[in-house]
Amino acid sequence: MSNNSELNIFVSTFLEEARDNLELWEKTCLDLEKNPSQELFATLFRLAHNLKGSARSVGLETFGSFIHKVEDIISLLRDGQREFNIEFISLFFKCHTILDNWCEELHKDLNYTPKDLCEFEDYIRQFNPSMSENKTEDQSFGVFTEEAQPDKVEIKKIAEPITKINSSNKIDTIRIPINKIETIMNHISELCSNHSIIFHCKNNNKYNSNSFNNAVNICKKIIKELQSNVFSLRMVPLTSIFQRLERTAVSLAIQQNKKIEIIMDGSHIEIDKIIIEKIMDPLVHVIRNAVDHAIEHEEERIKKSKPLISSIKISAMQNTSHVIITITDDGRGINAKNVFQKAVQKNMVAENAKLSEQEIYQFLFSPGFSTAEKITEVSGRGVGLDVVKQVLHEIGGHVNIQSQVDIGSKFEFHLPSNLSIIETLIIKTDNLNYVIPISEIEEVLDLSKFKIDNVTNSERMLFLRDTPVIIKNLNSYLLNHNKEESDIKISHNSAVLIEFNKQLYAFEIDHIIGIESIVFKKKSEKLNEIKFFTGSAVLPNGEPAFILSLKELISQLVLPNISIIHNEIFENKI
Repeated sequence: MSNNSELNIFVSTFLEEARDNLELWEKTCLDLEKNPSQELFATLFRLAHNLKGSARSVGLETFGSFIHKVEDIISLLRDGQREFNIEFISLFFKCHTILDNWCEELHKDLNYTPKDLCEFEDYIRQFNPSMSENKTEDQSFGVFTEEAQPDKVEIKKIAEPITKINSSNKIDTIRIPINKIETIMNHISELCSNHSIIFHCKNNNKYNSNSFNNAVNICKKIIKELQSNVFSLRMVPLTSIFQRLERTAVSLAIQQNKKIEIIMDGSHIEIDKIIIEKIMDPLVHVIRNAVDHAIEHEEERIKKSKPLISSIKISAMQNTSHVIITITDDGRGINAKNVFQKAVQKNMVAENAKLSEQEIYQFLFSPGFSTAEKITEVSGRGVGLDVVKQVLHEIGGHVNIQSQVDIGSKFEFHLPSNLSIIETLIIKTDNLNYVIPISEIEEVLDLSKFKIDNVTNSERMLFLRDTPVIIKNLNSYLLNHNKEESDIKISHNSAVLIEFNKQLYAFEIDHIIGIESIVFKKKSEKLNEIKFFTGSAVLPNGEPAFILSLKELISQLVLPNISIIHNEIFENKI
């Protein structure tokens, strides 16, 4: 094995171990914020010591020297030489951020050093006055002495070609429990055994034998189970994302001198790793907005007779083929009137338009839209929620908002549990195949059993269990967006019921083919502009089909025109 390959393997191993250590570092800091103890100081010291030793063992001296300075501060707390206060939590959170980003960059460049490292070390020095700027450290570790360490120039030469390889071919990894690997291996063994039986029957022309038929049926069953097992390998618990959200909220609350309690539930629920990576930043943005913009300072909460300690609840629940992540706060809430007035000022809506609260909340997801009275480092620039909506669209999810002024807000993120296999309803309209995720559908209606009212020339509705349902013709949107629905001949008996922002919609369709699990494929770049097509699939009969998000279609095409019938439906009670 070459020196390059050896170093590459050692550094990769270090970065993998560092990720686990830093995850525990973050959790320990969160525990320290709630209930400081000598045991937690000892845990943090051990993590710092492990990171320092591991970094130096693979030649990452600057990384090791930095963590050594942090280790010295932790030892002062552990040994009772410094009195603990909230400033230390802020320091350790910032150290975690630097180390986490540092490890991420080391995947691309082994010579990477944070640009603001010296400035941050000056900040660290405030917590340990005995730390000298020119203090030289003993670089020995393990069984090596300082003299025995490899020359740094030599390491740099080795690192240069590896840097080029890593920057262009970064390998994403995921940890898999050994029992999952064993299950897959057992399935493969069974497949091999039954393949031998099939091969034997083929050679002896025993296609109609019980052995042949049994082996084929067993193979079908195993392949289905194997498919499910392999796709489950990307499923990871929400623990890491919940921990980061908690850390974000606590860190920002400390910075803004606000007292908050974080309540978490459902972190054990598993979701596709790719979805976690995509949704992480949008969720962090919502959490930061909640702390910065929604949660009041102590004086304001006293005036409102609210508890001095505000609360943010982060929860998750599994619902058939999707996961719902909810972020709830007990802050100021969203003033729908203010949002509407801001939309009027931006010429996004007519002043005399009559919109529901849910329709008004949709303005919050427009680029550059903000109701903040002043700009802060955290929010007020109108950047963020539009990106949240964009990411949700990419993964086939959506968000619902509920809010009451001075009571609080709830953001409900509906996400597919995985991006590989989805349960769908296959439909055919105008001789084209489409699949709709089952997670979007409330139920399928037989329209012949309902009385349908004409609200306007082109708008129709029905009542389902005393609840108004707006009827839309799917063909009118898929074939010609500008064509009036009244121009399309109506002869449909079936419709799929969709709930979006507390309003029900029934989309008429030509034919229902059935329910099928399909393998998700990304849509081509040519279809990027058509937001309600989220991907494609190949049906069991070999025909292609578009994956259709009716919730996105409502958001993009239906909502902009739906307000004209709200008076008729909700005020006149047709």
